[in-house]
Amino acid sequence: MSGLYLHIPFCKRKCLYCDFCSFEKTDLITEFLKAIQKEIELRLFPKFNIETVYIGGGTPSILKEKEIEKLFEIVRNKIDLSKVKEITFEANPESLNLEKAKLLLSLGVNRISLGAQSFNEEKLKYLGRLASVEQFESAFENLIKAGFENINIDLIYGIPNQTVDEWDKDLEYVKNLNPQHISCYCLEIHRGTPLWQDREKISDEEQEKMYFLAIEKLRKMGYAQYEISNFSKPGKKSLHNLNYWLRGNYIGFGPSAASCINEKRMVNSPQIDKYLHKLLGGLSPEFSQETLSQEDIYREKLMLGLRLSDGIEYNGDIFIKFKDKIVRAIEKGFLETNGNRVKIKERFLFVSNSIISEIIF
Repeated sequence: MSGLYLHIPFCKRKCLYCDFCSFEKTDLITEFLKAIQKEIELRLFPKFNIETVYIGGGTPSILKEKEIEKLFEIVRNKIDLSKVKEITFEANPESLNLEKAKLLLSLGVNRISLGAQSFNEEKLKYLGRLASVEQFESAFENLIKAGFENINIDLIYGIPNQTVDEWDKDLEYVKNLNPQHISCYCLEIHRGTPLWQDREKISDEEQEKMYFLAIEKLRKMGYAQYEISNFSKPGKKSLHNLNYWLRGNYIGFGPSAASCINEKRMVNSPQIDKYLHKLLGGLSPEFSQETLSQEDIYREKLMLGLRLSDGIEYNGDIFIKFKDKIVRAIEKGFLETNGNRVKIKERFLFVSNSIISEIIF
């Protein structure tokens, strides 16, 4: 499976915790669309079937209807999407009305990822989110009215001063909405973001309680956990993200976007001005390129594979490569075998990074 990623780097206002490539420069959107077209024309990739498309950001839904139409026209004129099974479009509640939702569906988008983060107004304010709970409800209702049948909701836990009871209420709120997919992320505060100065943090113990509460409650609601942070109803896994975790090929367009074709990885400039200047001048926007060694690829496959609830294949090439350390982790009780698969035991999922690191390094 192969994926296509388009990075729309614009936001009305950047969230206080956000470490992604995004800019409050919506006046550059017209130039950006010209640059995306140039990038697609300039960059040559081996021909393979694109099966998933993911339009992320930033806030893709900040684009006006005509700009969204132009983006799809640019892509379809240059890239064959006839084999695509899933097109995901990220949206924020404050910039998604019914007309825009209907337009997205008519353009072939069949999956929406809607940013909620929290259903607590105080926590939304702390995170610097623009939308209120009421605006989220309106956006979610618009998606249903438009005819979407595959909606993901993003949630954040581990917010400073958040209690387990408050997180429980967020999960109960989701139960009433009944989306097809839920992503639950523990808040990470990165250097350089506005939240870094205070660096408040709730204890690891409280974060862990919230994580396992989510697993327990979402399971009872009919969601299967298929990756450390992702839960879906039957048949509604994110195909695009699965392609990343299974280390499939993918092409990325836009500032900071990465591409990975077999052993080659390319990353675009993360600076919007440089990205635009290079492309509008007929130059490649590549910021870096590397050729991965076989050892690098094995490590990536192990790291990504153990994030999945299915784990990795027992006696497969990855298992054989790291056999001694994997066997040791099984003996310590961190990993378990299930048929022909090896995976992290559920009770150790919250500390999975340290378990994976011990095997890799």
